[in-house]
Amino acid sequence: MNVFQSLLSAFNPNKEHNKTSSVRSKDDHAVSQQEVASLYQRPRSFTDFLPWMEYIDDSQCFVLEDGSSLGAFLELTPIGTEAREESFLTNLRDCIQATLTDSIPEHDSAPWV
Repeated sequence: MNVFQSLLSAFNPNKEHNKTSSVRSKDDHAVSQQEVASLYQRPRSFTDFLPWMEYIDDSQCFVLEDGSSLGAFLELTPIGTEAREESFLTNLRDCIQATLTDSIPEHDSAPWV
């Protein structure tokens, strides 16, 4: 038994693999339309697992399952940083930090996490 045959028998222990036989065994079957269709089914979206109840157009926020918390989504676009000068990277970091700091209000009674 060569290496290829031993690999085949390891993955299919119930079938004998003969290297001279090219005829399908009785255990093999044609792929059904249902099996093919199942390969194209999409899994559940990650958004199905997020804890939101509704979207508020006016404030562009999501009301979460607890009924009082709000959430927001941000669209991020990557910026190329390869082979950039250190001053560019420092300026970029400072801009991102300032944007996030200034965009999210802080309240002493209900601080953001």
